[in-house]
Amino acid sequence: NPIHQRLHDCLVEQEDGTFHPSTEVRCNQVFAASLDPSPLNWKQRKEVVEDVRAHLLTPYGLRTLRPGSDGYIGRFQGNMMERDRAYHNGTVWPYLLGAYCEAALRVANHEGTLTETCQHIADV
Repeated sequence: NPIHQRLHDCLVEQEDGTFHPSTEVRCNQVFAASLDPSPLNWKQRKEVVEDVRAHLLTPYGLRTLRPGSDGYIGRFQGNMMERDRAYHNGTVWPYLLGAYCEAALRVANHEGTLTETCQHIADV
């Protein structure tokens, strides 16, 4: 998405029954940035890493949805249906740190900022 500098993660149904890309900040975009070869160029990778770092990164993993977004659920709790909604709407998943670190290191290696990025990752 050239306006929001992020990848679309899901579609949202409109009133007329059509579907449009959501502009929400979500975590799956980090996978495209972590791949080698990647479907993204280095500038796009950098934008994804910056977006994820700014909005989804926590010391315990990546959030599945940016806090403050409609539908954000910051805690995994409640009955089965409430917990199911939380999976993809704010829950922090530790396994996503691997893809984030891979993407961040690929961007840093391209920019020559590998040492600083490694320190940032270690601080998380």
